[in-house]
Parts: sequence; C-alpha cells; structure tokens
Amino acid sequence: MTQLYREERLTWQTIDYSPAVPDSFLVPEHHWPGIRNESLPMPVRIRLNHFASYFMCEMFIHFEQSIIDYMLIHKKDILQYISEVQLGRFVREERDHIAAFETLARKIRPDLYVDRPRFLVPTLLDRVVLNRTPLACFFMMAALFEEMTLYVYPVMLENLEESWGPYLDVMRLHALEERGHIGLDRIIVDGRLASHGRIRTRAGMLWLLPLVAYSDRRIVSAWRKGVEYFARTEQLTSAQESFISSKGLSRSDVDGMRSFVKKNLEKPVPGNGLLCFALSRMTG
Repeated sequence: MTQLYREERLTWQTIDYSPAVPDSFLVPEHHWPGIRNESLPMPVRIRLNHFASYFMCEMFIHFEQSIIDYMLIHKKDILQYISEVQLGRFVREERDHIAAFETLARKIRPDLYVDRPRFLVPTLLDRVVLNRTPLACFFMMAALFEEMTLYVYPVMLENLEESWGPYLDVMRLHALEERGHIGLDRIIVDGRLASHGRIRTRAGMLWLLPLVAYSDRRIVSAWRKGVEYFARTEQLTSAQESFISSKGLSRSDVDGMRSFVKKNLEKPVPGNGLLCFALSRMTG
C-alpha cells in the first residue's frame, strides 16, 4: 500500500535518483530470457543485467528523439489531425522521458554515457528515413514501439526484489504518458486515413514492414557492438559472447507486440496486415 501511495504522487521532478546502483539486478533477469545464462558467475550475470538496463536507456532515448524529430519536421501535416497544444505536450513529455533515461544511463554506466549514447548513435540514414516516411506509417511504427515500452513496468512488478527503485519509477511514469501518446498516434493515423482514403493509406503502409526491419537492424547492430565491448571487458569466451549477442525478444517486446496486434485486429488500418502477421509469427 505504501508503494502504491508513493507512486500515485510521483512526478518527473520528484523521482529520487540518489540511491546507489546496487550490486544486484536492476531489471528482473527474466525480462531478457535470451541472455539469461546460469553458467555465468553471478557477479557477471549482474553486470550483464546492468549493461542490458543501460542499453535499454540508449534504445529508448534513440526512439523518443526520433519521434520528436519527426513531429517537428512534419509539424504542418500533423496539425491537420491534432491541436498545437496536443503536439506541444507530446514533444514536452518525450523530452522529459529522454532526460529521465539519460539520468538513468549516467547513473548506471557513467563510463559509457558521457554526453550522448555510446552504441546507438544517430546516422545520416536515420535522418533520411525520418524525412521520407509517410505520416500514417510513421505513427503506426511509433505506436508499436510505445506498446513495447509499456510492458517493462509490469514485468518489473513481477519481481520487485530485482527492480531498482529509480528505474521502476521512471518506467511507471513513462508507461502512464505513453498510453496517451498511443492514443494520439491512432488519432493521426485515422485522420490520415479519412483525408487520404484507403488506397493512398495502404500505399503509404508499404513502408511499414521495411521501416520496422530497418529499426530492428539498427538495434541489433548497436547491441552487438555493445556486447563486443562487454565481452572484452569481462573476458568472456567467444561462445558466451555469441550467446549474448543473439538475445532475441524481451518480455516487454513480446507483450507489446501482442497488444499491438490485438488492437489492430480490432480496428484494422489498410496495409497493416502484413506487419501484424509477421509480429504474430514472431511472438507465437
């Protein structure tokens, strides 16, 4: 009850980042089943958990900044479907999220996060993709990412003994605000569908699966660079490094993908069926 009461009063300004990073898990180990390796010594498993928790901060920073950049680039088009106030709040909240994840990243691995992400660094190609992606397609992709992030907090609640307080608080507030963003994503997509019609919307959605694949490749490449660094500093064997590199989906990935598919089956968007089929296959 005390925990729930404290959470109800939580704001970005009142999150307490002062607790020291513990010599224990920061996010429950079962969140990343693909890297759970009980043959590793417990201290190494804990440091790997810290590294994965750090990398998740980099990943969230990258995608949140991409959403901000896209909204500012395409502001005129977006304002056809939501108000200036809604867009401004959306961007402000995303900036709050980035600031929180930057704080966590610096706290967890100050040697890695100095003034920008270490492994998932924005590229010129990322900028080209942001400039060229059709509006409805981008916000369907944003909704998928946001759905996947919602479920980190519930997974952490499953094992509070393996959940570090500041990380838990950030994930709670982040999930609360992302639910509103998912709602705005859908308003923009539905508005585009109404103004452009089913045929043009379906044509724009041809970008969706390649966009998801591109984003996934960026994450996988950055993770492998990070694992190479981690393996070198921990003096892991090549087999251990290979196992960690191919980490697969996290629990929040799977739960978020399933939620995304369920929502889109209930209220389909023309051209979104192929992505939903692919996600269903990936999550069983």
